[in-house]
Amino acid sequence: MCEDWELGTLFLNESVRLGSDEAAAASVKKGFQDELCRKDKDTRFFMGTFFPYNTWLVLGVFWPPKEKQQTLF
Repeated sequence: MCEDWELGTLFLNESVRLGSDEAAAASVKKGFQDELCRKDKDTRFFMGTFFPYNTWLVLGVFWPPKEKQQTLF
């Protein structure tokens, strides 16, 4: 489950724009994969649990550009 409010708002806006929840879900999924999870991004997920059910949630997403790691020598 993803609790990121920006993703939820994007879904609602896409649902209104496209006229269906199914099309909105497909649009959000494509945008998420194409933009946030690109190979040139260093995507991180902020995780937490929902007490008392011990269910893991995605609370937020951070996708800065990847930076080449400097060498130690």
